[in-house]
Amino acid sequence: MTLFMVSLIGIPPLMGFWGKLFVFRAAVESNLTWLAIVGVVNSAIAAFYYLGVVVQMIMREPAQSPAAEPLAATAVRRRVAMGTAIALAAVATLLIGIWPSVITGLVRGL
Repeated sequence: MTLFMVSLIGIPPLMGFWGKLFVFRAAVESNLTWLAIVGVVNSAIAAFYYLGVVVQMIMREPAQSPAAEPLAATAVRRRVAMGTAIALAAVATLLIGIWPSVITGLVRGL
């Protein structure tokens, strides 16, 4: 979750950085510099809130610890599926951030 929140903030080399860069660059090239400035300020304000969520997740003690109960087979399968989906999304977030030319090349080809 921290990786995804940092990507939303727009920290390189994650894919959120490239998305914000392309949007802000397009605004400046369209002579809408004021809009890019508003976007940057909005991103800074949003970063405060995103990091607040990360602090709550990592640095705070949970309100209650869940009781240790054996998991049913269906619950284990759901956890494995959810973990796999999260891992794939995290890998995509990193890879698209490191090599954005792959995605931009695909988009330009359309």
